[in-house]
Amino acid sequence: MYNTVDLVIGTYQKSNTAALEIITLDTETLAIQQKVAMKSIDSPSFVTVYQSYIFAVSEEEDGSVYSYRYDKEQQQLIELSRQSTHGAAPCYVIYDADKGALYVTNYVSGSIAVFKVNDKFEIQPCQQVIQHKGSSVNQVRQEAAHAHSIEILPFALNYKIVQDLGCDTVSLYGTAEDGSLTLVNTHQMPLGSGPRHVAFHQEHRLVYVLSELTSTIDVLQFAEDAQTFHLLQTISTLPADFSGDNTGADIHVSPSGKYVLASNRGHDSIAVFTIGEQGQLAWHDCLQTGGATPRNFAVISDELIVMGNQNSDQLTFAKMNNKGELALQNATYTIEKPVCIKVVK
Repeated sequence: MYNTVDLVIGTYQKSNTAALEIITLDTETLAIQQKVAMKSIDSPSFVTVYQSYIFAVSEEEDGSVYSYRYDKEQQQLIELSRQSTHGAAPCYVIYDADKGALYVTNYVSGSIAVFKVNDKFEIQPCQQVIQHKGSSVNQVRQEAAHAHSIEILPFALNYKIVQDLGCDTVSLYGTAEDGSLTLVNTHQMPLGSGPRHVAFHQEHRLVYVLSELTSTIDVLQFAEDAQTFHLLQTISTLPADFSGDNTGADIHVSPSGKYVLASNRGHDSIAVFTIGEQGQLAWHDCLQTGGATPRNFAVISDELIVMGNQNSDQLTFAKMNNKGELALQNATYTIEKPVCIKVVK
């Protein structure tokens, strides 16, 4: 059985270093071979992958977004285009293949930038910027809008969902044929929560919202007819006996659909929740990542998780057994400030 996978790693390194890497991971032995070390981009803190194409944001004051083609045979990452995001500190990017459009959230500016992508996967100049406005109760972190992530609703493909940490909102946008967005509805999240990333339950049309500031997951029910969300559950990502500082970071559903996993920065752990018959969550397991500040992680399969520990400059690995229990593996990969991990097809 073929047991290797290529991963692209985004970092907070500068353009004179290998800020963007592609590595090959043996999923059995956890041996790693570096394939590509790409310079010329500053702080590629988030990437998205479509077929052999990679889109990466540059999380700088003058934000930009890049497209690349990965030539696996030649082991090359070829830059195809770059464009301004018309905002500061872009931190999330997705590609909608059906619309041929790219979407970026500018964290510091609190805005969303929309781009068309041509058939050569060259990003065209920005066609739309949507500015969020507002604030919330945390005067340090929520003094203004901070759009943090955008995703396609997998059970309602003509909608995008945007999480704004600064405003404590989850916003629903309709998508036109040209990829442009129109605001449909805004759901107010618990004040001070700071919604960051989301994952989904397809069958029950649920959105699992990971909030950064309260280290919680809010389970939202989506009603397409009414185009609204309804809060069903809130659950902590931390053990009951933990009292230190922590911020929630990343969230994924396991390929089996049995578990939700979320990362904690401070507790430096991955929390595991079982998904009930109606999609609601129950605490199940928790594993220290073996590093500091797991900003992002990738669920490679039901058996393997790769964790990017930003402040200890390393990838670490966990195996999951058939009971949903995680075990840290005796393997690491050194890379400076890893903050995004995605599988390259």
